[in-house]
Amino acid sequence: MSDSPDDRPPLARAIAWSSLIVSIGLEMALPGAVGYWLDRKWGTTPALLILGVLLGFISVVLHLIGSVARLAEGDRKPRVSRRPNEPPD
Repeated sequence: MSDSPDDRPPLARAIAWSSLIVSIGLEMALPGAVGYWLDRKWGTTPALLILGVLLGFISVVLHLIGSVARLAEGDRKPRVSRRPNEPPD
């Protein structure tokens, strides 16, 4: 195909990238939204919102570090959880 090490079809690559973008967006937005909702419910304005945004930010940074590390080593395969004694493929 091309000189790219990724020999997947373009649609598969697009779906993988869109999945990464959506998951990062949700990781950033949901903790802040939950913190905002709990602040409104419990009257602890803005403590839980700030905590949620910080947790979301930390989550996104860790996700990005892992994604970049996988891209750098050329691993395109999705993570598959295995049983402890199951041999690799």
